[in-house]
Amino acid sequence: MKGTGEAMTTTLSIAASGLRDQQQRLNAAAHNTANVATPPSTTMTLRANASEADDGGVKSQTSVTAAGDFLSAGILPLLTAPDDARGLAQVIRAQDEMSGILLDITA
Repeated sequence: MKGTGEAMTTTLSIAASGLRDQQQRLNAAAHNTANVATPPSTTMTLRANASEADDGGVKSQTSVTAAGDFLSAGILPLLTAPDDARGLAQVIRAQDEMSGILLDITA
C-alpha cells in the first residue's frame, strides 16, 4: 500500500500528464486549423493519441495522417480543451488543499 506522500505525488503526476496531453491536443488542433485552407492533397493532419502510461497517467503521442475531418481534428479539440484543462487543474488544486490539511494535522 502506498504512503500518503507517495499517493499525493502519484495524483499530481497523473494530473500533470493529463495537462501535457491536453497541450499536445491543442498544438495538433492549432496546426490543423492553421492549415485548413491548404489544398487537401498537400496537407497532413496531426492527431494526438493518448494511452495509459505504465506508471499511471497518460502517455501522448502525435501522429501524422492524410488530410482528414476538420471537425474532429481541428474544431472539437479546441472547444473541449478548456473544460478538460479546468478539470485537471481542479484535481491539482484539490491535491494541494489536501496536502495543506495533512500538514496542518501532523504539525
